[in-house]
Amino acid sequence: GICGGDQCIEKDAFKALQSIHGAATNQLLLVNDILDMSKIESGKCTTSEAPYDLNQLLISIEQMLSKKAADQGIDLLIDHTIDEQFQLIGDVHRIQQILINLLGNAIKFTEKGHVSLTVKVIEESLVFTVKDTGIGISPEEQQYLFKRFEQVDESISKRFGGTGLGLYISQKLAQLMEGQIEVS
Repeated sequence: GICGGDQCIEKDAFKALQSIHGAATNQLLLVNDILDMSKIESGKCTTSEAPYDLNQLLISIEQMLSKKAADQGIDLLIDHTIDEQFQLIGDVHRIQQILINLLGNAIKFTEKGHVSLTVKVIEESLVFTVKDTGIGISPEEQQYLFKRFEQVDESISKRFGGTGLGLYISQKLAQLMEGQIEVS
């Protein structure tokens, strides 16, 4: 009857709102990426250095991405072997931005299995390693990963989405903080 019809209308309205929210979120991410790229290319992108709590950073990242991984049917594993004796100084917001981008890409391109983030100290450097059981990328295609607006394979980008800015921005931010991103 009428109640059933109203319920369907409510469900349809909710789905429409979810769709609008998703589109708005994607647009905001795109605008932020373009602004970051513009700042980087104009030399006006800055980073700051302040003490930060690595455990809190990792908890925050896990909270942000665990639902996305679970919705995709994969596990998100975060492991670190950092002693509490280390005082970490850096731009926690930019580090978080890079890690969310790397993990988000790994989740996006992993259909089954897991994505993991391991954090450790190697030769007095903090090393974040992201691994996944996703589709992989050939050594020949790796040269395109960190270029602006580049997608390794058009068919893959159509299937999974993306702008081709995330890894470019992440690499530039890492360099600004005297770090580096490597892929294998």
